[in-house]
Amino acid sequence: MVKACEDYFEANQMVYTSTDVVNQLKTMLKGGVLAAKEDKRFYVVDYIKSQIAITEATANRNTLKAQKTMLNHMETFERVMKQRTAIENVGRHFMQSFYNWLIGKGHLNGTAQTQS
Repeated sequence: MVKACEDYFEANQMVYTSTDVVNQLKTMLKGGVLAAKEDKRFYVVDYIKSQIAITEATANRNTLKAQKTMLNHMETFERVMKQRTAIENVGRHFMQSFYNWLIGKGHLNGTAQTQS
């Protein structure tokens, strides 16, 4: 939307400041609401969180600990890779990348070994 405001000023050969752009945005949005595009994909981290929530009341302590460790590793992996992973993108390539990342971080234990 900012680009549209800048284009408006430039198309009309007007000199403008950031304040002018903000005011133009306010005028454009008056009475309106910015709509966010709904993301309908389901991500691995969201799935793990939902599984933890579902099993928290009935699972034993070690199961919950393993699930939470997996969640922490996956959140860190996504943060480092700067990309969320949708369920539909999980395959052999993803799992191998995650496994290699775990090994690179020194997590060659039960957690890393169950990923391969």
